[in-house]
Amino acid sequence: MFSQQVIDTFWNALVITGKGMLGIFVFMGLFYLIIKLLDKLFPQSLEEKKES
Repeated sequence: MFSQQVIDTFWNALVITGKGMLGIFVFMGLFYLIIKLLDKLFPQSLEEKKES
């Protein structure tokens, strides 16, 4: 039905797509951890938040 070249190209495209999606999720996880770390390093009380 499909030639071997088409099947190989399809699988290569899936691998590239998977790497891209994995990279996005890794970046989102790191970004979340950086935000949490900054929140721990520079806490702001509720009263300071109300004033600003």
